[in-house]
Amino acid sequence: MPRGRIFFLASAFFVGGFLFFTAPTQAENSDHLVISQIQITNGAGKTSNDFIEIHNPTGQSIDIKGYRLVKRTQTGATDIPVKSFTDSFFIPSQGYFLWANSDYLDISTMPNATTTATIASDNGIALRFGSNDTGAIIDSVAWGEAQNGFIEGAVFPQNAEGGQALMRNNNQDTNNNSADFLITPSSPRHAEASVPSPEIPSTPIPHTETPTVPIAPALSAGSASPISCQNTILVNEIMINPEDSNADYEFVELYNQTDIEKDISNWVLSDSQGKTTKFTLPANTKIASHGFLIFYRPQIKITLNNSGDGVKLSDASGQICDASPYNSGAADEDMSYSRKNANWVWTSTATPNTTNIFTEIKSGAADSSSQKNSDSISNTSSAAPAPLTASSTIILNEFLSNPKGADTDKEFIELKNISGKTMNLEKWRLEDSSRKKFVFSSSTVISANEFLTVWSKDSNISLNNSNDAIKLFNPDGQIADQISYNEPVDDNFSYNRVSASSTIWQWSTVPSPGIDNFISQPNHPPTIIFSITNVAEIREEMPCLLFGILATKLNPSASQALINILALENLKLP
Repeated sequence: MPRGRIFFLASAFFVGGFLFFTAPTQAENSDHLVISQIQITNGAGKTSNDFIEIHNPTGQSIDIKGYRLVKRTQTGATDIPVKSFTDSFFIPSQGYFLWANSDYLDISTMPNATTTATIASDNGIALRFGSNDTGAIIDSVAWGEAQNGFIEGAVFPQNAEGGQALMRNNNQDTNNNSADFLITPSSPRHAEASVPSPEIPSTPIPHTETPTVPIAPALSAGSASPISCQNTILVNEIMINPEDSNADYEFVELYNQTDIEKDISNWVLSDSQGKTTKFTLPANTKIASHGFLIFYRPQIKITLNNSGDGVKLSDASGQICDASPYNSGAADEDMSYSRKNANWVWTSTATPNTTNIFTEIKSGAADSSSQKNSDSISNTSSAAPAPLTASSTIILNEFLSNPKGADTDKEFIELKNISGKTMNLEKWRLEDSSRKKFVFSSSTVISANEFLTVWSKDSNISLNNSNDAIKLFNPDGQIADQISYNEPVDDNFSYNRVSASSTIWQWSTVPSPGIDNFISQPNHPPTIIFSITNVAEIREEMPCLLFGILATKLNPSASQALINILALENLKLP
């Protein structure tokens, strides 16, 4: 609570000869931000897993630009910075803001901000508006054996243990740490994307010793609302230990779960263990609505440890948007770490640039059956097509993996150019699941809206007849498109994209290399099932001519079966 209000809260007055005391001010009716929860340790080996939660109990959004979180040691007389807020961020009315130590990767709630600062036993913290040491104290709390200037009333007498937090008691703020806090299991809360309040008090709330703190201004026409990066762009899949220790295939996949394209220029990817590396996303990096973006190790130079590590995604301001730690010793060869709703699991099916598929789930899942992360695509069997994005130019359009006769010369993979202009495919490449590669030369061009058929005799890529995958890489080494299948393929069945703008694929009995796909479904003749329950009735009522017709019209095995049955009754066909 601001120091300037102590007099008013503690004051008493006489009315008509009776003595009245003012009631304690509750946080829910307060006109300023309060510190609502603090964790100083998460147990042995996790002593830096700290967080501070700030609550806005007012009826207005509050911009925290200009505020700062600071701490003091047990007897400290000067501030130690925890987090300074130099950019606008509006904590919504009745909402929360969460700071956490940057090493706290498995925190149950994504923090709004992180730094490397720590808090510990017998410390005190304060939320200031203004500079270290001199800025107005908006709220403060001290605990344990602290003897510093951040004690309000009486110090809270205990240090919380691992997984516990100092929590405001029913959100009350009586300006007494001992009475206002209690120890509970940690339950951090954070702010979602916030919008400034359109209604503003007509006059600033008066202060006696502290300056007026900024309240969210009204939105003017055309002004943009500040937003949080959380719950927008997610780390979606990580390949840590590729097959045969091929480091070039390590990757980090991002997913845009919003309904609009996002510009993520100058955002930062980093690992979290050992010697950490940061990669700043280049200018004009955009990710389509509900689209994927892949970053391979040769590009980002981030080496993920097989024995335990993590990936963090931060926006241009340094705010952590998402993080995905994995446990020590967990990264088996060729297993990817994939997001499954709110959890992460290991899967033997890597799916860069497309929907996650979960097979041979290793941990954290309810079962070990193959599951997709979203609804199955109709008519795809077990194939996994990549979604088309605004940046798609060349796509996989059809392939034939099991032609009639010898496969070596008649297999093909067909590409289509949907860019609207002629494309040179120099340094583009095709690859199957065995990682056999075919790199296109500088003389390979494909006209707008035209097809290119790559025959197996030219590419030396021989697709399996029962399961395989095809990937198309652009010159930057990013997957432009991919398709996979894991079922036996009938002779001369090709797999076709239904249309250039679709992610649906279907099998067809009519391969169509070099032209628009012609999807013809197999036409299976009906199966004739018959039974004979009374041979005597057949002898008496069915003429021999009918037996002759059946014998000539039914397939040989059915005819022979009928002949065998009749023979048992000493009957024969004419």
